[in-house]
Amino acid sequence: FTLVSSDGLVPEKFDYVLTVPTRGNFRLEYEQRITETTVTSSLEMRGPHGTIAIAGSQTQSGGSYEVEVNGDAFATITVTTGQNPVITGADGEPLTEEELGALQDIFLVFLGGFLFFDDLLDPLA
Repeated sequence: FTLVSSDGLVPEKFDYVLTVPTRGNFRLEYEQRITETTVTSSLEMRGPHGTIAIAGSQTQSGGSYEVEVNGDAFATITVTTGQNPVITGADGEPLTEEELGALQDIFLVFLGGFLFFDDLLDPLA
């Protein structure tokens, strides 16, 4: 777990690594970089059955995130302020209901990890 601040007040870079050595070598990584205009994030989850990664960036007006499963493109999530996110598959077409369900499950796992890290930083806020 590393927290880096260039000015001593507001952290500009967060690097988190949580490794759980039991249960089949599970690993969850989260990295975020914040500038005045952009937030760039990457999330990666690895386990005995493969790797899932989400990476992208966002500004005040919107952003885009790529989702990969085992190194292959799975979906693109495009966010525009004031509108619902647009989710498309690797082929640019809408995801099937089954694929949307899998993507929702992915986000629930990442959300649990993110909330854990957020709780670690509470004393700093």
